[in-house]
Amino acid sequence: FGWIRLLLRLRAFNDNLNKFELLATSDIDKQELVQLRQALSQYRQSRSSIIQLASLTKNAEAYSKYTQETAPLAETFSGKLISIGEKTKISVAALAKQNHNNFIFATTVFAVVIVSSLILILLLSFLIAKRITTRLNDVVNFVNQIATGDFSQTVPMKSLNDKSEFG
Repeated sequence: FGWIRLLLRLRAFNDNLNKFELLATSDIDKQELVQLRQALSQYRQSRSSIIQLASLTKNAEAYSKYTQETAPLAETFSGKLISIGEKTKISVAALAKQNHNNFIFATTVFAVVIVSSLILILLLSFLIAKRITTRLNDVVNFVNQIATGDFSQTVPMKSLNDKSEFG
């Protein structure tokens, strides 16, 4: 079962590395990933030869190869992996900050548009209501004068030329 878990971890690592390569945007990122792949390949080759030596019960040679070759390769690989992780962490933080600022800007623009629209609607409503009530008051005053028996008033030309309900 140990080998199965090891193979699953190896597969997951390779899958994650492949996914990470898809995210690399700059030439520097891509170059660092190539170097990381090379270091990983060298480490795996060295590790395979150590396993082969150990399976032949050449333990002293395997240990010597590990300390002189494989351990430094593992350190190089780990260092490159940590370096890439730190750079990614910094760029992700910058991207998150930029997204937050963009969200605040979009929210502000949305609020300004909503408030401006409400002010415009209220202003237009007031102007339309004022125009209607002014014309209606003119008609009511004219009809009240006729109702009191004052037939001397003439209909204004403005009302005669008006094509609305009040004309």
